[in-house]
Amino acid sequence: MDVLLTSTLIGIRETLASPVQTVAPKDPNAPLWDMLKKIPLPPDERMSVGMHLCKPEFAVHRGFLVSMGQEYLERWVYTYLSDNYPASKRADNDLIGNLGNNDPASNLGDDPAVNSSPF
Repeated sequence: MDVLLTSTLIGIRETLASPVQTVAPKDPNAPLWDMLKKIPLPPDERMSVGMHLCKPEFAVHRGFLVSMGQEYLERWVYTYLSDNYPASKRADNDLIGNLGNNDPASNLGDDPAVNSSPF
């Protein structure tokens, strides 16, 4: 019994003595943040845009804007901050789509910032 206890304690001591290396999880939105930093905006507007795009229901928008590049993101940001973007979509967490339901997917086709693109 004493040998088992001693060997267990030695094993624990050796495990604790070796350094544990942890890697911070990579931020999946890092490209978006880097692109937002390049847009000349006041900090409060940049925060507003970032918080809006971080909402789970805007994952499709995030992916689209990042994949389309800096020019698309800038255009969307300026449309979002202008009067052309519905205020209810800026301020509300529970978006109501065209069909009057709370399904975020119902809002994917009526975003004026994305649909106003000439491309």
